[in-house]
Amino acid sequence: MENRFKLELLCENRIIEQTIYGDVDDNLSLPLRQESDALRKKTANPDKACVLINTEHAGKATSKARRKLYDILKEPFIHKFAVFGIRPYVRAIVNFIMSASGSKKIRVFSSREKAIEWLLEDQE
Repeated sequence: MENRFKLELLCENRIIEQTIYGDVDDNLSLPLRQESDALRKKTANPDKACVLINTEHAGKATSKARRKLYDILKEPFIHKFAVFGIRPYVRAIVNFIMSASGSKKIRVFSSREKAIEWLLEDQE
């Protein structure tokens, strides 16, 4: 499967949804980050970004790509990351990133609806 992604603004421009298709490596993670950042600037609150990551169609992620997710969690403009559609091995990676970063910004959900609900929880 070819590496691809789709970005979309949801909920009156308050959430960036990233849908990942295929494996995640530097060829995907860099443009994904750049395009997501450009889209973040169009959101209702660019300094408090909420990101919904759909991994239903994602493949494996390289260690460099996982490291970039870890680094993104440290960015002050990232408010919350919600991940859904996760396979067991991806859940283990996300749990490791959550533990290693000590961040409360990222959570894993069983459904898209619950993830969106959490992202919108503390927004006006």
